Parts: sequence; structure tokens; C-alpha cells
Amino acid sequence: MVSLPGKHAGIEGIDLPALLREALDVRTAVVVNDAVAYATGESVCGAGRGFDRVVVVTIGTGVGVTVIDDGEPVTRGVVGGGILGGFIPISERIDGPADSIGRPDTIEALCAARRIAEACGTQSVEDAYGAYARSEDRARAGVDAYRTHLARALTALASAHAPGCIVLGGGPMTPGNPVTPGIEAMVNERLFGSYRVAIRTAELADTAALVGLEHLVARA
Repeated sequence: MVSLPGKHAGIEGIDLPALLREALDVRTAVVVNDAVAYATGESVCGAGRGFDRVVVVTIGTGVGVTVIDDGEPVTRGVVGGGILGGFIPISERIDGPADSIGRPDTIEALCAARRIAEACGTQSVEDAYGAYARSEDRARAGVDAYRTHLARALTALASAHAPGCIVLGGGPMTPGNPVTPGIEAMVNERLFGSYRVAIRTAELADTAALVGLEHLVARA
């Protein structure tokens, strides 16, 4: 793995596992994107267990996407695991809030967590969910609009990767959240032929990445 430019200056282009093996005098060193570690954990021990191929979507400041096949991230290298899935365009929008590379029309631009609060006219996702529970009109409309964008995103990811299951994680994907009810049917009605995908909410919370790392190290 050679690191890409990102949050940590000075490590671009460096073979991090080789550096760690030499510095620590160990035989095995595993370095993966945090979304890959999280997705591996959810796939093998969390909501995706029992499925051969799982797409894990983490919704937060951005939208992380990882594809896990038989307990391993698909492909190797700096963008292994399908981690660029959040940049898939799902709209013809040419302005408005953008994703982390400046595009307004992608999964990340339309489905990041703050889009829920913005659509509902609230300060936070928690406030939006509270307003939805009180049947406030704007919150109801906002959650419905966000669910539509997310369903389009999941349809695109399902069509591209053909998983048995899509796991939704991140802050907004709490148990009993108002976004996910009905979304599996919305996605499946748009898929090809008899292909259907299960959509589940993540189960392992903050432990998912550690579980995933343990699994990947054991397989290294």
C-alpha cells in the first residue's frame, strides 16, 4: 500500500507497511483506510455476516463506501476496497453543497449527514429526527427527500457491485432512525431482473474498525 495525499502531510507516496515492518522489526504490518477496517468488521462480524459480498456505506461528514468480498476488501492498492464510491454522480445538480472534491452531484454531496439537517431546517440530525417524530411538515418532507437521494445512491452501488447486503453505518444510522424504513423496497424495485439486496443498519459501532483490523491482520 502506497499512501495517497490526504489528512496527514508528509506520508504521500510512502510504502507504509514496509516502513512499519522495518521500524518495528515485525514480520507483518497492515495499513488500511479507516473505512475499509470498519467495513471489514461489519461484514465479517456485524450486520453483513452471512453474506459473501457486502457494500458498507458510512454516512458522516462525507460518505464512505467499501466493498468486502469473502471477508476481504475488493482489489488492493491505494484505492482498494471500492473506497471512491462516494464520488459516483447520482444527480444533474450543478450547484449547491459539494462533496470533498468539489462536486455537487455525487453520493457524498447529496447524502452526507448534514444534508438531513439542512433538508429539515434544523441544526442537527438529532433535531431533525425529533421534528420528524413530532410530525412537523418540513422535517417529514426533508427526511423523505433525503431517503430518495440515499435510495438512488444505494441502487447505483448495488448495480455496480452486486452485493448480497448493503450495511448502512455512521452517526445518522441509529436504531429506529426515520430514514431507513422502506428504503430496501425502494432500491429493490429498481434493480435488474430477480436480483435483490438486503439493506441492514450497522451493529458494531466504534468497535467495527478494530474487529476489522484484527481480521485483516489474521489473514495477512
